[in-house]
Amino acid sequence: MAAIFASLYFLLVPGQLKSFAYTDEQVALIRKNGMVYDFIRAGRSSLMSAALEKNPENIRKMDQYLISDKDLPANTDFTAIYNVVAPLYDKGYEKEDVLKLVNSVELMDLMLLTENPLPVNKDVMFTALDKKYNVIQAYQLANLDKELSTLIISDGADYATTVKLNNKGYSVDDIKAMSKLSSSELRLVTLMKYMEFLPEMVRTQGFNMKLLPRYVINMNENGCLPEDSVMYVNDDLDYVALEDLDLYGMYNDDFRTVNPSSYTALVNKNHYLNSDYAPTDLTEFSQEEMRTDVATALGSLFTALDNQGYDDIIVDIAYISYDEQDELFNRYLEMFDDDEEAALLKTPYAGYSEHQTGLAVDFYYKGKNFSEYNGYQWLLDNAHTFGFILRYPKDKEFLTGFENEPNHFRYVGVEAATIMHDNRWTLEEYTAVFE
Repeated sequence: MAAIFASLYFLLVPGQLKSFAYTDEQVALIRKNGMVYDFIRAGRSSLMSAALEKNPENIRKMDQYLISDKDLPANTDFTAIYNVVAPLYDKGYEKEDVLKLVNSVELMDLMLLTENPLPVNKDVMFTALDKKYNVIQAYQLANLDKELSTLIISDGADYATTVKLNNKGYSVDDIKAMSKLSSSELRLVTLMKYMEFLPEMVRTQGFNMKLLPRYVINMNENGCLPEDSVMYVNDDLDYVALEDLDLYGMYNDDFRTVNPSSYTALVNKNHYLNSDYAPTDLTEFSQEEMRTDVATALGSLFTALDNQGYDDIIVDIAYISYDEQDELFNRYLEMFDDDEEAALLKTPYAGYSEHQTGLAVDFYYKGKNFSEYNGYQWLLDNAHTFGFILRYPKDKEFLTGFENEPNHFRYVGVEAATIMHDNRWTLEEYTAVFE
């Protein structure tokens, strides 16, 4: 009887293995290594066939490729899958990992995993894939702190924003504390400088993102706690009306403008420029010198005004050198019989004028107050799309130190100008949270 079974085995096994698409050489190899039962139990495994074609001598070490065709996606290119699966095994993925990956991730995306080490938290990656994150995000999540990845995957925090906040220096608890902010506000925080006190401030009842710069300025000036600053500013206690401001007394030499060539360089009554600073990229536009990018943006702005049907305007003043500003101030000083305060109401000290940056422009319209220009409201609504802000708006004198100048615009670049426009911030407010 044993002989009969042996004969049947000898006759039937090769045929069954061949029915699984193994070649005669592969069948012989399978039998030689005593692996017939394993191969028959697995059924047709085109992945193993591809593996044996590539590396037949390592058959006993290739159990991970013995995966039934029915456990893989339909219409699979098994040679292509092998070319991806092999390096995944080399990276340290296990058989069950590979099964999950080939059934949930596109082949091209799987190739991305072959180019990177095994993730720190493999389970997190698979959870993220189940939640429909793409393979790149899932892999990145798997290499984050586990608390952070849980915050994103389980709590639904925005992936890109959360990672940026964490990279900025905010902890998981900080990010949770700031979750009351809107998605657009959180994205704005990712662009700002790191502020250790911000999570505590956000938790304070009545916190208003648009007032954040004033909270920060008040904290810096008065040394108060974050929550106290929120309440103080919310009650407008930091506000000083124009008629009560000592505009002359606001001048000091506390801060030198650190990066004067930056589009957002702050120059005001307590941030000054050195006497030797001059932009290196000055060009001429409308018969006035200014920085090249300012001239380009002005050209686009003037074209847009013309297309809107508004009257023509011209640039009255743009770049003024330190020496020219010193001469201008001295002329006013002489005009007002050495009354320095009166002269300063007309023009700043040399070094304290942002015209020296080559980024400021004063417009002229028919000798009238510029607020009477028929395109003025359009300018206020749209200048930011060209990179300009109204530098000294009304009711912000307590922050800028200058009275409202309807014709004085400042180039800061489109991104910064858009942030300032959307939040109704001055350059002082922007600097408080960005620089």
